[in-house]
Amino acid sequence: MAKILVIDDDISSRFLVKKVLEKNSHEVLEAENGVDGLRLLKGNPDIKLVLLDLIMPVMNGQDFLKAIMQEGINVPVVVLSTDDEKAKESKFQGAKEYMVKPVKPIELLDIVAKYV
Repeated sequence: MAKILVIDDDISSRFLVKKVLEKNSHEVLEAENGVDGLRLLKGNPDIKLVLLDLIMPVMNGQDFLKAIMQEGINVPVVVLSTDDEKAKESKFQGAKEYMVKPVKPIELLDIVAKYV
């Protein structure tokens, strides 16, 4: 169906999200920080959605959101975070929506369906 980029430094979170998405016929690219995510996003213009953690080393989620705005990259971003307050703030930094981890598969698929 759609190519989705998952950016999260927690390998188990990435694995679970990837499994849910792949089971529903989506292609999933993975990055463990914002720098790697930005590189993948630039190299794959057919990415339809980014699922983004906020708290990561190297480049965090807020800096990733700033970077894609500065680069003029227009792709919907949904934040997945354990920090409810930071997740809410991300909507003011360019994210379309947020979900608090751990995400429920059915809720994840409902949000993904809005954008892909």
